[in-house]
Amino acid sequence: MFLPPAHWALGISSVRFGPFLLGTVLGLAPLIVILTWIGAGMMEWTFEQPPELWWSMVAGVLAIGVAYGFVAKRRRRRNAELPAPEAGSTDRA
Repeated sequence: MFLPPAHWALGISSVRFGPFLLGTVLGLAPLIVILTWIGAGMMEWTFEQPPELWWSMVAGVLAIGVAYGFVAKRRRRRNAELPAPEAGSTDRA
């Protein structure tokens, strides 16, 4: 889970837990409402589509996942083959 730097700063400061929690809830509420509204609209649109479109969406998501897996594997393999940089060197391959 990602915590923004503001949380880090408030964690080591003298801000009490109550005001911190209230500010976090008030700050996140608009984002949660907007994302929920968008997600509900997308789900409504999705359920109105014919089954053929559902299958094409599933195939598209699977294709993206497979492509991402191949790219990640290739990148991992390439990074494993690179020699370790020498001490004090700022040159990156």
